[in-house]
Amino acid sequence: MSIDFNIISAALKVTKSAVEKRANRESWAFSTVTGRGGKRKLFELANLPRDVAKRVEIHQRGACASKELAIVAQVRAQAAAELQATRQKGELSLRKVAEIHAPAQQVRFDSRYTIVKSWESWYAAHPMGKKISYWAYADAFNANEINLDVALLQKYQPLQGRSVEHWVLKFNKEGMAGLIDGWTGKARKDVNVFTTQPELEKTAIAILIQRPTITMKTLTDLLGTAAIDRTTGEVLFNAPSYFATTRFCNAWKTKNEEFFMASTNPDEWKNKRMVAFGDASEGVERLNQRWEMDSTPADWMLKTEDGGLRRYSVSVIIDVYSRRAIMVLSPTPRAETHKLALRLALLSWGVPEVIVTDNGKDYIGRDFVGTLQTLNIEQVRTNPFSPWEKPFVERMNQTMLHSVMEAYTAFIGHNVAERSAIEARTSFAERLFSKDKTPIEMAMPAALLQERLNLWLKGTYEQDKHEGLGMSPFAKAAAWTGDTYRIEDERALDVLLAPPAGKGTYVVGKKGINYDNAHFIAMELGLMAGKSVQVRLTDDLGQIVVYHEGKFVCIARCPERTGINRQELAAKARQVQRNNITDQRKAAKAKKVNTDSLVDLFLRDKAEAAGKLATLPKASVTHTSTGLTASGEAARVLDGVVAKTEVPAELKRLIDKRKSEEIAPVKQAAVSNVSVIPESDEHRFKKWLDLDELLKNGGTIDNARLTRWYGSYQQTPEFAIRKRRLDEGKEQRNTAATVLRLNGTTNKQG
Repeated sequence: MSIDFNIISAALKVTKSAVEKRANRESWAFSTVTGRGGKRKLFELANLPRDVAKRVEIHQRGACASKELAIVAQVRAQAAAELQATRQKGELSLRKVAEIHAPAQQVRFDSRYTIVKSWESWYAAHPMGKKISYWAYADAFNANEINLDVALLQKYQPLQGRSVEHWVLKFNKEGMAGLIDGWTGKARKDVNVFTTQPELEKTAIAILIQRPTITMKTLTDLLGTAAIDRTTGEVLFNAPSYFATTRFCNAWKTKNEEFFMASTNPDEWKNKRMVAFGDASEGVERLNQRWEMDSTPADWMLKTEDGGLRRYSVSVIIDVYSRRAIMVLSPTPRAETHKLALRLALLSWGVPEVIVTDNGKDYIGRDFVGTLQTLNIEQVRTNPFSPWEKPFVERMNQTMLHSVMEAYTAFIGHNVAERSAIEARTSFAERLFSKDKTPIEMAMPAALLQERLNLWLKGTYEQDKHEGLGMSPFAKAAAWTGDTYRIEDERALDVLLAPPAGKGTYVVGKKGINYDNAHFIAMELGLMAGKSVQVRLTDDLGQIVVYHEGKFVCIARCPERTGINRQELAAKARQVQRNNITDQRKAAKAKKVNTDSLVDLFLRDKAEAAGKLATLPKASVTHTSTGLTASGEAARVLDGVVAKTEVPAELKRLIDKRKSEEIAPVKQAAVSNVSVIPESDEHRFKKWLDLDELLKNGGTIDNARLTRWYGSYQQTPEFAIRKRRLDEGKEQRNTAATVLRLNGTTNKQG
């Protein structure tokens, strides 16, 4: 035990200097420590002279005893204070009980006190958790198993466990005063014609929520009408006055402000009141781990293929990890548009693990859901009216709608007020033109807006720094070094994404598959009579793809319809649309300077800059699924590549029987000889020019895959850049003949 001069001097009852002199004189052993105040000497009790050590021990024991006595005194004082407080609380409780004057209040106190004491006795005889005991006692009380006055039992039945818990806790905390309620029989301020008539209150609140802007007079009139049942004539409640209705509505709106806002204006409630803790992208650690899909009305007036005007919808897909986005325009939200956007994303980005959608009918339909299931992609649906559960695509919609794209003349405003202001400005501007001037064009072709959206996405949005990422979406995706699952067989994907025929599932009959008032037959269907099969359409009106239990069966054909190509009509419609776009471009060039041309130049410059960027090849893993495998088999049959298989004996007998009945076999399409051309950007653009010239001269494209490529290539930034250069004379049109072998036919264009 180490002690210093202070303790020794206190024990010997001498000064500190006297102790120091004796220590120096007798050479006491010591150690030096450094601390606050400098260095000081410490002595071990065992090394001190015997008389000094004994006096120090006595002094130390006395000091400890003093501390213990002080603690005991403090505890006793605290216990006395608590006892005094308990006595005062008891006296206060007795005083409050004595001050009860209302008979009904006294009866309620006596009843609660009796129940609390009864519970204490019952709980002592039934050991269990205290929380559970309240409800167990209430059940026994309601079953008349408690020995209490019959009138009391009947008055409080059914007794709730939470009431027992409340009374017991109040009694333990406040004594008998805790069992006294504040109701003395006098009217309360919150008691009125509404609160005393629950049916009236519910009706008023329902009308307020459904019609939040209703006037008090109209609400009073409606409540008066609803007060009487028109069928039976029964009076449901007493109709309130105008002033009573006003007071109730004002008080209710003030008390339930947040609920009223959430019920009448969910968007305002979400923006102003809904908590936004945490990070919505938490847990997303991989490229293509989670995509979000949504559709939103486009704030531009667009021209339809038949020359009409309407607002289109935009189908949007965003990858949460990289924030890359793809957008596809459509006259209405539908599964086909979402599948087209999905196809572009699958081929451009790879295959996602999860896709988050809302509960719109186009997202929960059999066609779209079945496509995701076939691709082994998990679909997560948000709760109804909960856009915050897919926040990234919702934010992407707003980013697109409020981007530089709103500077186009076709922009009609984000709301009614903005649209009215734009129309007013346009009308005034039109009046400034003389009769020989061209009026302002307020709409643009849908294909042109799609092209500009693609330019904005690739050249501007993906290249700008994203606040949530700290880098651009392009850089975020380029920095990913993990595996990316991709679909190598694009043709199989096209067959898989083909729309279902009719109701989708048909039963094979004796004459084949009856669809669209025609019979589709195939030799392979001979063994499947009576079985349910899944059917999808093809580009040929006379062909359908047949699956059974997820496996490819055959290509069934209707001989009367085979050869009628759906793409021919679509190609003619696109030609009309292209002519319309050409006219619009000529009109735009005739103007000196306008906002649209400035926006076009901005988007194209950004797209050209983005086109100079390149990413390193990423690790790619081929994505496979049962549906893709089956679709691949169907695609190979459609393309004329048929695997050699042994014909079963039973099927061979059916074939021989048909031959004997002189049933003409279905002609199989000849295998196409397609020449392989190096796919450089220059080659792709020249190939498109050749196909475009062919269509303008009245020719047709007899290859479905090339037809799809011709339509989709026009939507790429590469096409837009080269087309602009060609129009400006910076790029020469190739006059050399390009030979395309399509289904065995050679077409030459110059």
